[in-house]
Amino acid sequence: MSKLDQARSILDAGRLVADIHFTDTIDDAQKAAIRDHLLDQAERMKSGLDDIKDDDDASYFLAVKYVECKAGWIQMNLQLN
Repeated sequence: MSKLDQARSILDAGRLVADIHFTDTIDDAQKAAIRDHLLDQAERMKSGLDDIKDDDDASYFLAVKYVECKAGWIQMNLQLN
């Protein structure tokens, strides 16, 4: 299996959110919003990968998307703290 196929498999949105366990400190609407956000991020990464045919380009794309997601996470944490 190529790196590109592995990345697509990992980004299977249903699998990503299936194992999420929440604490009782948030309500169902917040849980749904988090799941929706994660599904959206995974789908955007997968659709971006659909346009890429080369493993090296896919690796670069995924690295950039990781930095983008990490930056969003840091920004959210700064706002909430």
